[in-house]
Amino acid sequence: MKDINISSYCVNPFEFNFGSTDHRYKLVNDLNFTYDHYKLNDGAATVGGGRIGNLLYFSVSFCSPKDNFSRKHGRQNIYENIIYDDCSHRRAIIDISEVVGDPPALVLMFALYEYINRGRNVPQWARDPVISFRNKQRNG
Repeated sequence: MKDINISSYCVNPFEFNFGSTDHRYKLVNDLNFTYDHYKLNDGAATVGGGRIGNLLYFSVSFCSPKDNFSRKHGRQNIYENIIYDDCSHRRAIIDISEVVGDPPALVLMFALYEYINRGRNVPQWARDPVISFRNKQRNG
């Protein structure tokens, strides 16, 4: 997973502030911001994030088993969750130093698992997660 190039937005990576709306907006608009969709128990989840050093700044969007999954809606939700203050309960920061060399899809899967295990703002149906890729075949 590539580092976000915050310096191209005149933000020193050591001064990046996840509490700043401006910095969060720059994070999601960087070319290295990435996302993926996962099958989660009987529902789905979309995870999107950006890496700065060994930290992953990310957001999670859940899709209930009772709803129709939409990739577009999941992506829209993760962007909104990161940018807007009223969605702050759906974003988090984790240290990814143990998985930093893994492909982005696996790093984001790790982030989803860690987010669910923290247990805050997780729907009941998503607890005790069984996470897999939404596609039948996945390369790296």
